[in-house]
Amino acid sequence: MKKLIIASILSQVLTICVFAQTNDNYVKHEFFIGYSFGNSPYSTKWIEIGVPPRAYPFAAWGTNNNGFNASAVYNVSRYFGVKTDVSGTYSPDTYSNTKNLLYNFLGGVQVKDNTSEGRIKPFVHALIGVGHRKMKMRTSTSAIPETSRRIYTDVNDTGLAYVIGGGLDIRIYKRIAVRAFQFDYNPVRIENHDVHPDLGLHKWTRIRFSTGIVF
Repeated sequence: MKKLIIASILSQVLTICVFAQTNDNYVKHEFFIGYSFGNSPYSTKWIEIGVPPRAYPFAAWGTNNNGFNASAVYNVSRYFGVKTDVSGTYSPDTYSNTKNLLYNFLGGVQVKDNTSEGRIKPFVHALIGVGHRKMKMRTSTSAIPETSRRIYTDVNDTGLAYVIGGGLDIRIYKRIAVRAFQFDYNPVRIENHDVHPDLGLHKWTRIRFSTGIVF
């Protein structure tokens, strides 16, 4: 019995080694860095309870957001890779005197033809992790400028976030490619009762667009 188990293990190890040798013609690692644009509509929760747009600082998330997106992929096979993804978008809101930052820290899988050959490479990915919102709100103690002083209030919240999407890479030189586009569905759920006790759990249905360099 022991000999059978040992033989089975050796057989599996040899199979893995042979498979690795015969399927070695693909890129093992991939890195991406670039620009990211995010957009999200106002929460339907505000509409349901009759809260007017921009009555609360959270409404600022309905504006456009600019920032960065970076990712790293370890390809375990020609078509399958394990991916980590970090993005951050920033949106100043002059109307409500707030500055909003939203970060994504995600991990998951990517499906792509990772062969060393080929110029056009579409891909899809599915990621899950956390979204962290940082909001800095500026208020004044008085309507009279001479007697007023600015007060800054910081709000930090973290919640569930995930990404489902894909894009297209175009190789321009050996290991260097241009990410023509990456289009993601990026909902973020954050629970916060500090601003209004009835708002409860919020869900921002964000759309994220990224472009940059892959190497």
